Amino acid sequence: MFRVFGSRQIEIGLHDRYWIPYVLGFRDYEPEIAVCLAHVLDETSTFVDGGANIGWWSVCASTRIPDPSRIVAIEAAPPVYARLERNAELNNGAFTPRNAAVWSRSGESLTIHVHATKHGSSSVTRGYSRERGYEPYTVPSTTLEETIRQSGAGPEDLVVLKLDVEGAEIPALNGLGDRRPSLLVYEDHGMERESATSAHVFSLGYRVFAWDGGRIRELFDLEAVRAVKTNPTRGYNFFATDDDQVARRLLGQEAEAGPRPGVRQSRPVDRPGRRPGPADAPPFPPSSGPPPTGEGARPGSGPSRLGTATPPSGT
Repeated sequence: MFRVFGSRQIEIGLHDRYWIPYVLGFRDYEPEIAVCLAHVLDETSTFVDGGANIGWWSVCASTRIPDPSRIVAIEAAPPVYARLERNAELNNGAFTPRNAAVWSRSGESLTIHVHATKHGSSSVTRGYSRERGYEPYTVPSTTLEETIRQSGAGPEDLVVLKLDVEGAEIPALNGLGDRRPSLLVYEDHGMERESATSAHVFSLGYRVFAWDGGRIRELFDLEAVRAVKTNPTRGYNFFATDDDQVARRLLGQEAEAGPRPGVRQSRPVDRPGRRPGPADAPPFPPSSGPPPTGEGARPGSGPSRLGTATPPSGT
């Protein structure tokens, strides 16, 4: 058991080669998401953690959002979900865990293939059925629209959706219905050279952003997204919003007076293939892109230390 995010706790198996380097502080876990959440989340936000794994980001969100019903952690793989549920219990029910697969329709039975040690690769879309070490499980599906509604978030509330569902991002986004999140944090894997997920996000009318290790920058088309994804063996996290107020928070700029984030959508979106002109130039020089998810993070790199863990005394 380790102490994380100040007063929170998280349980990691001693032989878990994926999580141990992060909780011991040898690496920073997805520092780009730490920066993003620090800029955007507040006590009235709703956080939906699609593909929550053991609940790292849900535990993080609970340090800012006091209402557990407004933090929904969804994990499809039953063995991983058991650990997610345990981490919710360790933190006095600070978030709401759900065992389901995020999908385009609710109430379906889906098969997810789960590896005993590669728990970050569990998928309902990738063909692992013939690969050694993967076991099939049947899980119910849910939609993001249903999840956001059940959280109690109102139409004017700020909803942050983190989506890392191993290849099922597009079906999951198709299940949003009319309830668009204020901010979408999603993975577009380096092996997906066509960047279909980002293309879909652009098609929904979102502005797309990435973190390059120092600041968050806007990406104006798929060419810029693909330039970020230099390693085909790693996942890359991107941020998307269609709300000016949220974009200002994301960029670390002070919001102007007016409706709170989640209410106003006033800026014409930049479509794929559109280059910014002099009047709407990007706020910073072109990005070199965020580091790969997990593996590319640098220990001791500023704001990402938010996620460093220390063992509680006596454990």
